[in-house]
Amino acid sequence: MTAPRLTTVDIVHHRFRHKLSGYAPQEVDDFLRDVASAMEAAMTECAGLRDRLNSAERELAHYRGLETAMHEALIMAQRSADEIRASARASADSQMQDAHARVSEMNQKLDSLRSERRRIICDLRATLNAQVTWLDKELDTETLYFSTEENSLALAELIPFPIQRDSSTTLFGKERQAINR
Repeated sequence: MTAPRLTTVDIVHHRFRHKLSGYAPQEVDDFLRDVASAMEAAMTECAGLRDRLNSAERELAHYRGLETAMHEALIMAQRSADEIRASARASADSQMQDAHARVSEMNQKLDSLRSERRRIICDLRATLNAQVTWLDKELDTETLYFSTEENSLALAELIPFPIQRDSSTTLFGKERQAINR
């Protein structure tokens, strides 16, 4: 069981019984007033400290709430950053795969174009070689024809009868006949 609480009013108004050989009543009253004043100051200070303590506890609770909110925001920001980083990495990997696929496709097209170019050059070379061969034959035929015609002219001068010339035996005679048809 706790003792009853004393207040400053209880101290000031408390009256002691008088005895013959007791204390001086004035000194006891003065002391009680001093004790009551000291107790009043202590209680006022205690009430002020209680108010400050309550205010500090409310402020502490507020800061703890802010700390919790900031901690949660930090965790969310970290998760968001991790997700963004992972998404960016996945996007970059996808773009790199696409780029590699495009490079591979372009290399295949380039190889195909090179093969086609080589085939066209070989075809052109074969055509040109055939043309050169044909031209060489034509030159040989023309040389042979001219030398035969020159011989014929020389013989015509020696032979007194006229030689009738056929248009098919002259230079480009066959070509003229083909055009005339």
